[in-house]
Amino acid sequence: MKKIWLSLTVVALIVFTLGLLLAEAADVIRIGSIYPLTGAIASSGIRSKHAIETALDVINNKYDMDIPFARTQGIPNLKGAKLEVIWGDSQASPEVGKTEAERLITREKVPLIIGAYQSGVSKAASFVAERYKIPFVCAESSSAELTERGLKYFFRLAPTDSEDSIAFFNFLDEMKAKGQKVERVALVYENTEFGVHAAGEAKKLAEKRGYKVVADVPYP
Repeated sequence: MKKIWLSLTVVALIVFTLGLLLAEAADVIRIGSIYPLTGAIASSGIRSKHAIETALDVINNKYDMDIPFARTQGIPNLKGAKLEVIWGDSQASPEVGKTEAERLITREKVPLIIGAYQSGVSKAASFVAERYKIPFVCAESSSAELTERGLKYFFRLAPTDSEDSIAFFNFLDEMKAKGQKVERVALVYENTEFGVHAAGEAKKLAEKRGYKVVADVPYP
């Protein structure tokens, strides 16, 4: 349910952006979406795909539910236009994600892209979107560097690794305040853009909060 709400929020931002981009609505508006639908983390990509498809079903049809866009059919400010997603498969690879962004923009002519789950893929694909001046709406990728690049067409809704690290260490501080002996932490993380950046944020905050990092273990 959390993914579906996040997807509805993403699509709400898309609807707002499309309203600014399109003076006249077509019957169907196609948007691009890049996720790892095959490869090492395909299960995560497929779950995201299902959530987005559920959000689109809510928007494109009418339901008696108290959630955004459920009680109307199509996009209200675009004359009831329906949304259709054209899918791109990153295969969990930044290079493939970049190629898929290029395909969606130049061949499929999408006016907007959402994605791409992994920070490394979002980083590569959004550079392509920036070059073509196509908005890239990022839902899940958490590397803080993504929004520190000065891009004009990149938008993100999810918290960053920095904010996640604050939550981790706030929890440990609370345990210490309750009398638990918590002095040392170990970092275990994947060796991609996401994992490396998340570990870096955790190391900085561990030092600031007075915790000793006793293990630093990246994995593929």
